[in-house]
Amino acid sequence: MESGARVSRSSVFSSIVRSGARVQSSGLSNYSEIKAGARLQDGSYADGQSTIGERARIYGALISESFVGADSVILPGANVVGAVLGEGVILYRGAEIFGNGSYRGSTVIEEGARIGEGAQLLGPLSLLPNVVIGNNTEVFGYEFIGEDFTVGRDTKIRPGGDILDNVNIGSRVDLGAAHHLSSNTIIEDDVFISSELRLGEDSMIRANAYLDSQIEIGKCSKTGLRAIIGYGVVIGDDVLVGQDAQIGEAATIGDGAVIRPGSVVPFGAVVAAGSTY
Repeated sequence: MESGARVSRSSVFSSIVRSGARVQSSGLSNYSEIKAGARLQDGSYADGQSTIGERARIYGALISESFVGADSVILPGANVVGAVLGEGVILYRGAEIFGNGSYRGSTVIEEGARIGEGAQLLGPLSLLPNVVIGNNTEVFGYEFIGEDFTVGRDTKIRPGGDILDNVNIGSRVDLGAAHHLSSNTIIEDDVFISSELRLGEDSMIRANAYLDSQIEIGKCSKTGLRAIIGYGVVIGDDVLVGQDAQIGEAATIGDGAVIRPGSVVPFGAVVAAGSTY
């Protein structure tokens, strides 16, 4: 323990408390380190060679085999295991972040992230700066998430996908595995997506839509409210699918086409580019 560090009602074993750091009613063990100006308090515990960065504040949380960046805040009931958190990350109450159990740092959350109450992030994951994860949302492993991503509450993001920069996903969305969401895309509330969606840049899926597996949607296209898109459908660029429309399995919608609200496109149909159906 360095000069100027403060430890009260706490246990510190085989660890370093740097000058100006405070450990209060907490535990620090197994070659961990708390850096200058940081606080570990209110029943927190850090172990497994964890590092708590300068001025970070940990309140009633578990930190294991992890690195917490400077100026981060972790609130009561949160758990961080096998992860690397950048500077200025905030974990709200009950949030949980886990690596994949095979190596330290398999989950990396870069600076400025906000992880909501009760959210669960299961590694391996890579989240670029300024990501916002809503309350009780689950993000499963093998996922890459770009900058300025925002997702609402009670959403599930299944494993094995890529989400590029400036993507916005609403609340209560179920996003299936093996997805690819290009930059500047939007998925509104209460959408169900089975798996293997490829969503082109600047496209939008409106609320309460249902999308089956292996769907490809091009750039600048919009899928309307409550639309139903069948298995294996290919939708081109600049397509407008109206609300309550249904597109049958294996159909192809050409670039610039318009599917009128409430229309039903049958199985295997081809809608020509620029046409209205």
